[in-house]
Amino acid sequence: MDTKQQIKHLLLLNNLTMTELCRRMSERIKKPYTIHNISGKLKRDTIKYSEIKTILDILGYEFVIRKKS
Repeated sequence: MDTKQQIKHLLLLNNLTMTELCRRMSERIKKPYTIHNISGKLKRDTIKYSEIKTILDILGYEFVIRKKS
């Protein structure tokens, strides 16, 4: 599952639309985000780490890096 599919899956699980996600990101980061903007970044796999962290935070998740066992 690529990043775009994972984000869409999390949106579905949390009953949130891409429109609402973009609105919340715009409020939080003080930078305009649109569906076209975010979808394009996810499709091209050019989304920033900070944007992924913000998306996860909005959805109630945290990003964890763990050493493989």
